[in-house]
Amino acid sequence: MSEKDLENDEFQDDGFVPEHLRYIDEKEALEHKKQNLGYEETLENTLENDPELLNQINISSSCVDNQTNFPPIFYRSRFTCKVAEHFICKICSNVVKNPVECISCENLLCKECASATPKCPFGCDTFKHKSIAKFAANMYFALTLECKNKPFGCSYSGNIKNVISHEDNYQFVVTQCENSLCDRFILKKDKTREPGTPLLCSEICENLIKFSLMIDEENKFDTLQNFMALTERCKKLIEYEVKAQMQSKYKKIEESKRETESLRKRKEKVEKDLNSWQNAQHPGKWNIRTNKWTCCGSQEIIMIGCKQLA
Repeated sequence: MSEKDLENDEFQDDGFVPEHLRYIDEKEALEHKKQNLGYEETLENTLENDPELLNQINISSSCVDNQTNFPPIFYRSRFTCKVAEHFICKICSNVVKNPVECISCENLLCKECASATPKCPFGCDTFKHKSIAKFAANMYFALTLECKNKPFGCSYSGNIKNVISHEDNYQFVVTQCENSLCDRFILKKDKTREPGTPLLCSEICENLIKFSLMIDEENKFDTLQNFMALTERCKKLIEYEVKAQMQSKYKKIEESKRETESLRKRKEKVEKDLNSWQNAQHPGKWNIRTNKWTCCGSQEIIMIGCKQLA
């Protein structure tokens, strides 16, 4: 198979994104960092009116900022199903993780949050907690959510037990591209990295590194040829990325058009049904000779069943 056939084969599937092209923007990583730090701020704001309680809280517990990757906090946005308010922690305002139940009021809290406060946030006189009831546990573990590493390219989703198991055995790490000119973050396996090999987000960055090494070569002709080949390759990669992004946006536009058309048809149907109802409820007219309410005589209304009203 020729080099041209190989290139065409690589780019022929519009829905496939090669692993070396999967990356996220720095903006997304920073946005998550804000969410992570927001947990501590939420906890402090919730308890700011109780100085005695604040002195007893250890915010450095395992529920806050203990990982370099996406922390396994159950943000509501991670869930793919509707979550009842009963499963929302009063302290951190997220879906409860390792839930425990207050013995007095039977409300749920995260185990870490409950351990960090000696008072029930629901105002109970005594605060002791226990494992949640079996019925509530069945509902809780049936909730479905996405992997914490979704912003970095992971598409796994499932119920709480499966997602926790998936994250505990995750073989990928999130790191920044080692090309000094690139600010993207990537999801890569540690085992796939050879010693002394830079961890790069895409083939474009790989080609840039190769070119930076080639400019030091003495053979200018070979350097020029290699540069032209790398330039052409980068051009195709960029075209591929742009095409993939445009196709994604085009699909969203088409979905919006179909939704708009569906709403338009529903509106027309409602208007038609309303007109039919109004015609069917025609008040008729008073006949002074027979002293009765009769049809107005409209052939169109008679066809839909207008009868004498007396």
